Amino acid sequence: MKVVSLDNVTLNTSGTSLWSDCESLDVRIIGLGLTNRATLKVFFDLDDWDTEHQGYIYTDIGFKEDFKRLLNNMNLPNNVDYSEYADQGDSFVTFEVDKNFSEKFNKMFDSLD
Repeated sequence: MKVVSLDNVTLNTSGTSLWSDCESLDVRIIGLGLTNRATLKVFFDLDDWDTEHQGYIYTDIGFKEDFKRLLNNMNLPNNVDYSEYADQGDSFVTFEVDKNFSEKFNKMFDSLD
């Protein structure tokens, strides 16, 4: 998995996740990891979000919309959607990406290999 560290990136949850009863909350994003299964892991700061107590960010509409804006700002395609529940983790949210996204991400961060 190719992982890119991010600094000073915050996304907002809207309290709409089916897997959390948490209200709107700012969550710092610390990295992106592209897997070889065409999924993108969005790693978050565990000081901001604790899945054990707050549940999963998965399905939160506001978080996904903020993430799409972040991808636009990074000049990456933003046609992403949450992957299935089983792909979510305690320190990351997983999105499905297409071949176009994978190619652009790899080209943009090819020095990390």
